[in-house]
Amino acid sequence: MKTKIRQLPVIPQNPLPPLYAAWIDGILDGPIPNESQATCNNCAMLPDENEGQDDSSYYFNPKTKCCTYMPDLHNFLIGRILLDEDPSFSKGRASVEARINTGFGVTPLGLAQTQMYSLLYRNVTDVFGRSKEMLCPHYIDEEGGRCGIWKHRESVCVTWFCKFESGVTGKIFWANLLGLLSFIEKNISLWCVIQLDVGTDAMQAVLPVFKKAKTENPTTQELNGVSDEKQHRRHWGTWFGRETEFYKECALLANNLTWSDIERICGPELQIHKRLLQDAYQKLVSNEIPERLRVGKFQLTGTKQGGFTALTYSGYDIMSLSQSVIGVLLYFDGRPVTEVLDEIVDKENLRVSPSLLRKLVDFGMLVAV
Repeated sequence: MKTKIRQLPVIPQNPLPPLYAAWIDGILDGPIPNESQATCNNCAMLPDENEGQDDSSYYFNPKTKCCTYMPDLHNFLIGRILLDEDPSFSKGRASVEARINTGFGVTPLGLAQTQMYSLLYRNVTDVFGRSKEMLCPHYIDEEGGRCGIWKHRESVCVTWFCKFESGVTGKIFWANLLGLLSFIEKNISLWCVIQLDVGTDAMQAVLPVFKKAKTENPTTQELNGVSDEKQHRRHWGTWFGRETEFYKECALLANNLTWSDIERICGPELQIHKRLLQDAYQKLVSNEIPERLRVGKFQLTGTKQGGFTALTYSGYDIMSLSQSVIGVLLYFDGRPVTEVLDEIVDKENLRVSPSLLRKLVDFGMLVAV
């Protein structure tokens, strides 16, 4: 089966991979703001060389950064990677081919985490961003460390950031986008399996793989580095021995899908994810200030340059606050914001800008009543 590939539109300055950008662009009212605080090429989770390590902050290993996660790659994404002939993409493509060749977690649905990796990820504490043993197989150790499959990365890696430009408001938006994209990925991967007809026996063998949680322990075969050929043959059915060709055909199928096609394939549950995402997007791009505010939950973690450091929505994103900002926060007790702002001017001779107020709301230091 050969499917003609559709040319994806170019969406300028979109933080999503091309395929997902083409799908999501039509359901939001505008562009997705870039997360400028999360910088892969100059990792924001490494200590400042001039200041040294701050004991109140959580730092990553410069040899891993946040790439301590083995992603599940769905069949159509694998195909896009295999079909990408860009010479600069060769190492990323080779890393995917290497995973396929191991035979572990290789099914028509895609490439799953190995059971050994999943076991360690679930049970060993303090490994994320720090353990070289958990380094992503698609990590390229050059140019300061980069993702070999960035252009075709899956939903978890698309939506994860160490720091969000809009604090908890941004975190909620990206969490909703993760929910929508991961739901699409699972359903489109199943749809591809149906369209390419692996055979009913293979479908029966693969369906439990789709449903099961990542809680199974590794087998002796996996520990010995030997894949189960009998199971592999059962999973692949009529496509056994043509695994890479199958993944490429999945990519061509998915590339031709419009958003209307996605909605038809994924059914009514997708509409819930879509509504939640659209609502989160409106809050992300809004400059509106709630009519009444009170102080939210945050923790002062230390002092810095005459001010304070504070832990708000995330342990990865420590805020620096001046003494005057801390003093201003105490005025917000649920009264109308306009009344509080006037009182701050009268008593402190300070005028709080709308942009600062919005930032305090986004980071959860002020919350609506």
